[in-house]
Amino acid sequence: MDLLLKRNEVSGALGTRYDLFAKLDLKQEELSHIRKTRPEKVVIMDDDPAKARSRWRWCLIPGAISAIIAAFLLGFIFGAYVLILWLPIAAILWMPCTKLIFNQVRPFVTVADLITGRTIRCKSLDDLYAKEGEIRQKVQQHMNALQDMDSLGSVQRIPLKPE
Repeated sequence: MDLLLKRNEVSGALGTRYDLFAKLDLKQEELSHIRKTRPEKVVIMDDDPAKARSRWRWCLIPGAISAIIAAFLLGFIFGAYVLILWLPIAAILWMPCTKLIFNQVRPFVTVADLITGRTIRCKSLDDLYAKEGEIRQKVQQHMNALQDMDSLGSVQRIPLKPE
């Protein structure tokens, strides 16, 4: 298993931005071990909870707009009867559309993201190196824990010394 990291510098109208692409290169047996740990729940790089809530609230607006557009498109595709029900359809689609948008802008990284590959945007070079070091350290810790999966079902003898 290898952790692939790629750094890019992107110049834009608002200044320079740095992108860090991280991906786990896994063998089939390693991938099956990781799938048993529910990789979408294992957080490698966390975010401040207050910032995450703020990002979620900002994603509600484009989520609502995309839900309304999707409801109208469904109405035009399936006929006038569905077009009459555009508001309930948009209400049902609002949270899935918001979740889809939030997943594109969320700053925290899970193991599932690293399996498929994830680009993390950074504003400074120091931030890029700090995030790279955090990802490297947490992935190493998680993979060390996965190596202990081979001992499941066997007895482990740990000698204890009295103090």
